[in-house]
Amino acid sequence: MVKNSRTRAIRKKLTAMKNLFLIRHAKSSWDNSQIQDHERTLNARGLQDAPNMGKTLKSLYASPEKIISSTACRAKETIALIKAQWCPLQRVEYDKLLYEGSTSTILDKIQTFPSESNATFTINGNIGIYIKYSAKRMTPWVFTFKKIHQVELKAISELHKETFLVMVCGSDGITCVNYKRLKKLLDDNFDLAEWIKAHRYRREQYQLSGSDG
Repeated sequence: MVKNSRTRAIRKKLTAMKNLFLIRHAKSSWDNSQIQDHERTLNARGLQDAPNMGKTLKSLYASPEKIISSTACRAKETIALIKAQWCPLQRVEYDKLLYEGSTSTILDKIQTFPSESNATFTINGNIGIYIKYSAKRMTPWVFTFKKIHQVELKAISELHKETFLVMVCGSDGITCVNYKRLKKLLDDNFDLAEWIKAHRYRREQYQLSGSDG
């Protein structure tokens, strides 16, 4: 009974899951070869496309709760033009680390967003993604799953046609398994804490093992 009520509570949170928008800057100018990359601005096409993107986003989605942008000039121009059409009153937080930031830098930033679940994302309503991150530099990478994490993963799988577990192995790379494969590594008998280990040799694919397989 406790387990079922906990699953229902998590499912209720997931149905109100936050959307994550990853927006690339609009078309930028290469006219001046002397200017530094960080200072490049939008060209005529970019200046036209960005407001149109803002209008499209406004027609499809409510205003975002939080906006974070790189400090690159082309990125700042893009978000200003999009924001004017989509969410003119929303404040933008600029972070220099996002300029040419690594995957781990971006994920670290995402993890700071206020959310019921810092590791859960939905793609187009059909695909659920659960992300685990290890800061370890070298193989093997061990990802710990508490009981509540596995309950949440099960709830995600029941809400989506496909569910994937994404494991970020420091700055080395990313490995991904679908929910069916995940159940061969962690079965449905949830212990208080279980694990999945990812390891690989140079230039080879990741090999996975888990508490249950």
